[in-house]
Amino acid sequence: MSCLVLRRNLNQICGVYGRILSILGVANYDFAYFSDNSIINMVLTIPTEYIHAARLTEREILLEIAVLFFHLEKLTLGQAARLARLPQYKFQWVLAGRDIPIHYGIEDYEEDLQTIRALES
Repeated sequence: MSCLVLRRNLNQICGVYGRILSILGVANYDFAYFSDNSIINMVLTIPTEYIHAARLTEREILLEIAVLFFHLEKLTLGQAARLARLPQYKFQWVLAGRDIPIHYGIEDYEEDLQTIRALES
């Protein structure tokens, strides 16, 4: 059986999502762990039949995952945009098109400050 394998660093995602997908028969999953049990990498295998049924490319699947985790407040705006491989402003357009409001918290603010400082250097 052929399949699409997505390999991305998803530190903020709890292993429960992989278990849910596995229970539903949608995907197999595997995790790599640090000694402190934090997830450093997640490999998600989606069987071809689901990819064909969804008619989505790898990039579109990443976008859907990023939008979902942003909407659930599991990823910040910047993290979700990076996962979707989009500039932040384009990811915001996607969210606006789906009527998903932007939640801008302290973590987002601190990330923006780091970006500004890096650009000033």
